Formats: sequence, C-alpha cells, structure tokens
Amino acid sequence: QNISTTLFNRLNDSDTAYLSADETGEPLHLARALVDADVVLSIGSFGYDASLRGRSPEGELWPSFARQNHCQKFIKALLKKRQLALHHWRDESEQITAQLGILASLRLVCGNHQTLAGAAFGFPAASITQSRLQAKEWRPTIPTRSPLAIAGIPDRPCRFVELTRAIAAAARVTTHDGTICIACNMSEEPGIIFTRWRHGVDLPMLLREASDSEETALLLDALHTSLFAKALGDRRLVLLSQLDQNFVEDLDIGHAETPDAINRLIQQSESACVLHEANRLCPTKS
Repeated sequence: QNISTTLFNRLNDSDTAYLSADETGEPLHLARALVDADVVLSIGSFGYDASLRGRSPEGELWPSFARQNHCQKFIKALLKKRQLALHHWRDESEQITAQLGILASLRLVCGNHQTLAGAAFGFPAASITQSRLQAKEWRPTIPTRSPLAIAGIPDRPCRFVELTRAIAAAARVTTHDGTICIACNMSEEPGIIFTRWRHGVDLPMLLREASDSEETALLLDALHTSLFAKALGDRRLVLLSQLDQNFVEDLDIGHAETPDAINRLIQQSESACVLHEANRLCPTKS
C-alpha cells in the first residue's frame, strides 16, 4: 500500500482548515490533512522543560500544527502569564484531541545519549500518564542545593533554548547566590533582546516592546530571554562554549576557556552538583 507524506507549512493558511472555536469564540485552525482525515493516530514525543516548570509543549499537535498566528498568540501568552498560558494550552490540547476524534496516541520518551527510553501507546490521556512514568529519570530529586552546579548539554549545535532549559534545571539544585557552569557546543550568538538586556537595558521594557511584534523569531527571543532571566536570578553564570571570550564577557557572563577552569571551580567549592544532559532534566526542587 502506498503511503503519502504531506509537509505542513503554518505560514500558508490554505494548508489549514477550521476545526472548532475556543472558549472565546475564536476559530481554531489545524493542518488540513489532520482535519480532513477519517482516522487520526497522533505520534509525538514527551519531555520536560525546566524553564516552563514541567511538561514541554514540544512534540504536541497543538500548536505545532496550527496557523502561525496561533503559535504567536501562545508565545505572547507565555510572555504575559506563563502558568495561565500553560493551563490554557493543556485545555486546548485536550479539546483538539477530542474534536479530531483521536483514539490512540504514540508518545516517544527520549533516553540518555540519544537513545529511546520508552514508547507509550494507548488512549491519549493514558499515553501521557505512561510517558510520565517512563520519563521519571528526567525528574530526579536532589536532597540539598549546592553552591555550584555543572550542567552539560550534548546537543550539536546547542541552541539558545537548550541553554535556557539547562540553566533552569541547574537553578533548581543550586543555592540562590551560587554559580552555574554550562558546558556546551554553542556557537551561535543569542538574539538582540537578550544582548540588549545583558548590556543593561531594562528587561520589562524590552519584553513589552517585543510583545507587540508579529515576528516569531523576535517573540521567541523575548520569551527565552525572560525565562533565562527568571531562572538565573542572582546566580553567577560561567560558560564553556564555542563563543568568543570577549563576546561572552561583554554579556557579563563568566568565560571558561578549558575544562580545567571548571575543575578549578569544583575544587574551590564546598560541594557541587553535576547534571548530564541538563537541557532535558527538570529536577524536583529540594
């Protein structure tokens, strides 16, 4: 039997179709192939995002297969009231699952070192419960906070969003005045909003300006900068990466030239917590 593949472009409204209306009466549009299908079996991933304090929206049908304006609306909502936005996202996801008539979902759970920890198949709600059990190793309980956290990010290349998630995970196990050291392969410079903030421009003002934009890249830059700032707090950040030393230090971030610099930090600290693949971890707060 021949299997056809449809590539979805959220920028093209003709690739979407009306599904239903939300609680405010605003129409919800989803990928036309999903709306027109007789039977829908959803396949996605389940993971954690420490910067969002829990389950990650990545790998979900909504808003991944929504129109661009729905994605931007979700980002803006996260900028304003994160927990309320996530609550609405979960409600909308359940509503869309019901509207599509999805009877079964397959969710993949990432393991260590790019392996598969497990796969959960069943009714949509049940698959989430199963996935959460299979992903429990990504939610370790750390008994005490340390003055130093060493967090590794194996992804090549390392995106800014991965850096933000790793910092949020490390912050959960680090004292409020401690040091977070990130070892990663990041070579791409962060966005203009993050850079201006680190250069001393008022962050709330930058976020207000960005929230009026219709550029998705700028909105994401604002969101990740906001999450970065909230997670880091008053902690010191040291970065071992591919970025130039002068550039890093100009952002008021410590620069580690070699792993030996990290070893010296460990030797000088009373205790240290090491997080492998920190961008996927969401430790339980101690």
